[in-house]
Order: sequence, then structure tokens, then C-alpha cells
Amino acid sequence: WGERVVRSRNPKNVVDEMIHVREDYGVKRIIFWDDQLVSNPRRVLELCGEINLRKVQIPWVAFAHARSIRKDVLVAMKEAGCVEIQIGVESGSDRILRLCQKGVSFSEILKAANLVKEVGLRLHCFYMIGFPSETKEEMIRTLDSLWVIDPNSALLSVVTPYPGTSLFAEALKKGRLKGNHWLEADTEKGESELVDTMSNRQFSVLSKLFWEEFNDFNFLKQAGQKSWLKILKNRIKKNLRRKLTGKYTNLKTILIENPIFRFFFVNGR
Repeated sequence: WGERVVRSRNPKNVVDEMIHVREDYGVKRIIFWDDQLVSNPRRVLELCGEINLRKVQIPWVAFAHARSIRKDVLVAMKEAGCVEIQIGVESGSDRILRLCQKGVSFSEILKAANLVKEVGLRLHCFYMIGFPSETKEEMIRTLDSLWVIDPNSALLSVVTPYPGTSLFAEALKKGRLKGNHWLEADTEKGESELVDTMSNRQFSVLSKLFWEEFNDFNFLKQAGQKSWLKILKNRIKKNLRRKLTGKYTNLKTILIENPIFRFFFVNGR
């Protein structure tokens, strides 16, 4: 903490702990909370080798930066029990990605996402809205990118500036911070300390529509586990749905009110 130094644990020590929580606590799934587990390919391959050697046989999930993703590493991770990769997309706008110093373009993110899916791993993506100078059009581009990448699940958050970041310094300079807001940060809030291209009311309305769209997307993905609903999902075009609903919402309501759907999915799952 406070220094730009990364300390990595020995792979053998990590696997010792995996076995410990499995055998002593009955843990059935592990999430590695490293921000970028795959940033050091050699260490990941060593870890995967140790997991296989000791036959840990427990599913696990890892976070990754899009630029660090390599197919050979993904294959090794899958063979060692990895079932899901989670990456931060943040925005569908290259300008916003440069602004938040993501260090990757949207095309690179899309390529990495496709690699994850090609290997046969689940893909979970994180998105954010509420960057300074971000326009409505750029936010909509982020929303559209959700359907372009087509992950297995996704989460949308409003940007929260934390102490020590340039975003925090900018928000502080503009007098937009309210006390120690980051201590009780709610990333699913309807307001932003940073957006200056629209009123708080406009952002609140827009963010609500975005969350409803993300909820609809995740609902469809969950429902898509049923083969007949996969056909339904593939037939639903975004523009058609917007014409039916008048906004980015109500798809779940349309489906759930259908008695056939309710019987097969809600009662039958």
C-alpha cells in the first residue's frame, strides 16, 4: 500500500490454501481477487501446473486486463479449472478509455473478449458511466458495446472518484465532492460527481435506463440457458425492442407476463 510494488505469492503456497479451504471449509468455487492475475503469464502457468499436479479440481474465476490476455494462457487456465474471466471494458468510447488511462482500445478489448469465448470460458464484463466530459452519445456507445461484446454477464457502475486518483483531484477542484462519499460509495447510484455535460437530473434518468438495459441483458443470458429461449433471444433485435418499449426497458416484463414463458422458465427451472 502506498508503493507501486506488486508482491506475488508462491504458486505452491496458493494451491496449499486452495486445498485447505476446499477440504476444511467445503468451498466449491474460488475467486482470485488479484486485479490482474494474468499480467504475469509465467506465474499463471506455474500456478496452473501446480493445480493440475496436485489435482485440486475446484472451479475458479480470475480478473484480467484485456491487453494481458493470451490464448495459450487461457487454455492452460481452463485445463486447471478456471471457468470464468472477468475484464473491465469500462467504455465503448476510445476517447473515454484514453481519458481514464485504460491503456487499451475498444477493438483490443473486443479481441480479448472473443479469445476468452473462443477458448470456452465464461466472460463477465464491467462497465462504467459518469466520466468527466462524457457525453450522452458516448454513454450510449458504451451501452451498445455490451451487445457487441456479448458476454455471459455484465455489471454497470457509476464512476466513483477515490482519494489518490486524478479523478478525485479533479472533482475536488470543481467542488463536486460531498464529504467522505467514497467511504459509502454506491456504484449503483443515480448521480455523478464528475459528469459535466448534463444536469444531475438528466444523468439520473439516463443511468436508470442503462441499469434496466443491463438487467434485461443479464436476464436474457440467464434465460438463454434454455435452448428454446436461445432462439427467442437471437430473434430479438435491439431496434425492434426499442420500438416495442419506447426505451431501453421492459423486455423482462414482456416475457414474464407471457404464461408460456412463466410456466417453462419460472416454474420449470
